[in-house]
Amino acid sequence: MMFLIWLLIIIVILYFAFKNKGVWNKEDQKNDESLDLLKQKYINGEIDEDKYKKMLEVLRS
Repeated sequence: MMFLIWLLIIIVILYFAFKNKGVWNKEDQKNDESLDLLKQKYINGEIDEDKYKKMLEVLRS
């Protein structure tokens, strides 16, 4: 009986650990998309180097 209780506790802990990991991945993906968009604007000449560096610093902080 004690084994089942510990098994249930471990399953619950793993569930919440992986559930939260998905949230972090989504935030990382949004940040990656922002960095990609910023790079693309710089490559296309829509923003200059100074503006690029300032915006990059903001996104990384």
